[in-house]
Amino acid sequence: MRTAREALTNAAKHAPHAAITVRLEYRVDTVNLVVRNESVPDPAEGHRSAGPVGYGLTGMRERLALVGGRLTAAEKRGGWQVVAEVPA
Repeated sequence: MRTAREALTNAAKHAPHAAITVRLEYRVDTVNLVVRNESVPDPAEGHRSAGPVGYGLTGMRERLALVGGRLTAAEKRGGWQVVAEVPA
């Protein structure tokens, strides 16, 4: 799934030393992909770029919308979480 790869790339790019969890949830009417950083990056470490600035979240939202899905991304308790929801 392209969304999983993009979410993991973003996590590694913006918080290279953070623990990352990936969870796939099967529900009656949807399948959810949850990618979460367990901590925010240390500003003293600087920002590591994995390439040019892109349209990661925007691109993921657009691709999911094409199949009736949606994407939410937000800071969650000291980390960052991306949830992709796709109709089953």
